[in-house]
Amino acid sequence: MVMYAGRAVETGTAVEVFDQPNHPYTQGLINCIPVPGRNEPGSKLGSIRGIVPALVGDLDGCMFRNRCDFVSDDCRGGDIELKEISPGRAYRCLLNPEESARNLTAESAA
Repeated sequence: MVMYAGRAVETGTAVEVFDQPNHPYTQGLINCIPVPGRNEPGSKLGSIRGIVPALVGDLDGCMFRNRCDFVSDDCRGGDIELKEISPGRAYRCLLNPEESARNLTAESAA
């Protein structure tokens, strides 16, 4: 389970989450992992832009919305439910799995 601001944002086996992350936060975390041959020794590690939100005040919508490159107006209000992809595999995001896969591919190419 991957959690952000005290809420589960993605669930699945380790293989599922690492091989096909669906939530932008999970994708950002994975992009921070140094990869031999891709990252030079001593080089700066990846990071996720922005600041972790305060857990008081406006808690509606996606808590990752201020740090997400794929945010939309719909992310700012209401409760975003965990979308079940398969038994034990789910994520809390308005993007569908195909959009998430395209986002990860685009980030990896950058």
